[in-house]
Amino acid sequence: MYSRRSCCVRLALVFTIVSSVLLRDSIVEAAPCGKAKESNKGHTSVPLVDLCIEKFVLQNNYIASLGAFEFQDYTELLSVDLRGNLLTSDRIHPDAFCGAPLLTLILMNNNLTRLPDVMCLKDQIADLRLGDQKVPLKRLEYGDINLYSQLTLLRLNINAMEYVYNNAFCGTKLETINFSTNLLTEVPNLTCIGSTLATIHLNNNRICSLGATDFCNLTKLNYLDLSNNCLVDIVPVMELATSPVKILWITQNQIHDVGDLFDNFDALSDLRLSQNQLSCFMIVCGNILV
Repeated sequence: MYSRRSCCVRLALVFTIVSSVLLRDSIVEAAPCGKAKESNKGHTSVPLVDLCIEKFVLQNNYIASLGAFEFQDYTELLSVDLRGNLLTSDRIHPDAFCGAPLLTLILMNNNLTRLPDVMCLKDQIADLRLGDQKVPLKRLEYGDINLYSQLTLLRLNINAMEYVYNNAFCGTKLETINFSTNLLTEVPNLTCIGSTLATIHLNNNRICSLGATDFCNLTKLNYLDLSNNCLVDIVPVMELATSPVKILWITQNQIHDVGDLFDNFDALSDLRLSQNQLSCFMIVCGNILV
């Protein structure tokens, strides 16, 4: 027969075990929620979601404006994806993203006619994507991105960019630039980011000639795509022979002859020259598509 005291001890033990299980379950439920996906839901403004998220996906809604401090309560927020909305440059408040520790901002496929003023992110944003605007962007001016000191990736693809200011990239740490499918007629000045730039997308533009110094001092470059332009002479590409470039695509141009241009590209493993006007081209090593 159990004494009243032993029964109390057993009940207390059961209560402790049950409480521990419930507490454990509540901790699991309160774990960081990671990602909030609010795409294709007809939102006209930023909805309120769990404040612990790190990624906020708001694609393909009807959000036309962002007020001041829209995201300041999201203290763990690293990425906001607003592609496919109705945002215009003058309806994004300069302080819209202030207070959030954002590293990635995606504003593709909106109605931006110029780069938005989000200077409160200038010392933190690393990945800025502004491609495929409904009203295509045409110019990259001085001051548009110079102050983004931590910027490593810039996407302005599928626009109508025809002008890039001479020192547009100075002050950044860009490793990847994507200007594919634009209206550029020359390679932008890359001098300021020669020590960090690794990937360049310039395919599908209107570049007809290369400057003698376009590719000088690109000490980290390993990927360059110049496909589908109107290049005839690619001699300035020789400047990349001493770089670690591994992938070089120059398909769909008007190149007639390359001679021994690529003989000293020791790191090159993927060279593509198909759909040009080459009459004879022979090379015995590497992965060459002619």
